[in-house]
Amino acid sequence: MKWQWFKELIILHLVCISILMLMFSIVSCTYSTPVGHQVTPDTTVSDIFSSVIDTDSIEHWYGNQIYSNSLNYCYYHEQYEHVRKTTRK
Repeated sequence: MKWQWFKELIILHLVCISILMLMFSIVSCTYSTPVGHQVTPDTTVSDIFSSVIDTDSIEHWYGNQIYSNSLNYCYYHEQYEHVRKTTRK
């Protein structure tokens, strides 16, 4: 019985710490903006990404700068893709 109050105090502290950590994680989570742009209801894809249509007529969305002969992150497909510049026929 002597240690019962101590066990209850520890449980109370753990519950309080857990609630505080949960609240902090919820408050500190901000939505991720692609390539550092602020997204508003009237934002279009072309405001944020450079849209590229490849030779197979597939659309890709790349950020800030597109590096030729290198890996670039495609936000449309959510993966890194090798980009190579070609000439139009």
